[in-house]
Amino acid sequence: MPSSHHRIQQETIERLGPKPNTPLERLRHTLAVHAETPGDQVVVEATDGIYGDGVRTGLTMDDLRALAAQIKERPAKKPSKAQMTVLSLVNSGRVYRWERAASSYFTAPDGSRIAKATVSALVKSGWAQYGDLEGIRRPLLITDAGRAQLPH
Repeated sequence: MPSSHHRIQQETIERLGPKPNTPLERLRHTLAVHAETPGDQVVVEATDGIYGDGVRTGLTMDDLRALAAQIKERPAKKPSKAQMTVLSLVNSGRVYRWERAASSYFTAPDGSRIAKATVSALVKSGWAQYGDLEGIRRPLLITDAGRAQLPH
């Protein structure tokens, strides 16, 4: 059983490509997986019955396909020098966001603080993400997209 599951998993990955990391990659991945879904099918439902019996609002597959076609690819962005330094620290697994009542701050492994703007840029770019809260600290985790930015 495990070997047939692994074979199916490998075949699916070969067909669909690597795990999507960005919102645009996830949208295109979803459209590829649901390529046979009828265009008028509501896939993200906003309301049901609010505007009348049987009236549903939301996004259809055709809506998602049209949105994907309108989105232009941005040129691949590269991290700044400061972002690369922090990304390397995040890759080491020891960067934390410390959360207190009304404030938060980020620390590097040596205890020095990291600029919130730098961390925000890494998260917004999809190169890092927040882990689960551990007491008053939340780890910053590197994503596959972030790892791809590091020198090999």
